[in-house]
Amino acid sequence: MRWSVGAQLITAAQARELSRRWSGTPEAARAFTQAVAFRRRSARRRNASLPAEAAPAGDARRINDVLRARAGELELVRTPAAVRDAIPRQRLSEPAHLLVPIAESVADVLSRDHLALLKKCQNPQCVCISYDTTKNHARRWCSMTACGNRAKAAAH
Repeated sequence: MRWSVGAQLITAAQARELSRRWSGTPEAARAFTQAVAFRRRSARRRNASLPAEAAPAGDARRINDVLRARAGELELVRTPAAVRDAIPRQRLSEPAHLLVPIAESVADVLSRDHLALLKKCQNPQCVCISYDTTKNHARRWCSMTACGNRAKAAAH
């Protein structure tokens, strides 16, 4: 829930309501166990040397299992200037649905053509991996407004 709030997938109020609704249920316990296992496998891969290899068959199967739980739709968001983007709006009718955005992100990264452009953020405390599309492929931080700014401020 905290990750979903931090990633702005749900609001703090939604997290409190879902927590109240799902607390102590077998579905919540299964989703929690699945999330911990998913994170443990991801951490092993994240700590492996980059560039990453394609996902092993077992990882792909687990990611696909989570993706099958997707319940929602895309919503076209308009700004005054133009159509901005198709935003996924997820229905959260069961705890396992909270894992879907994580699996979608992993699937997106692993389906890239040039896995050699995957880079771990140089902040040792950060867990983010970025797809480096900069012209000279010299990206160092997951975000200049977060880790990059902190590193520059600390160096100053």
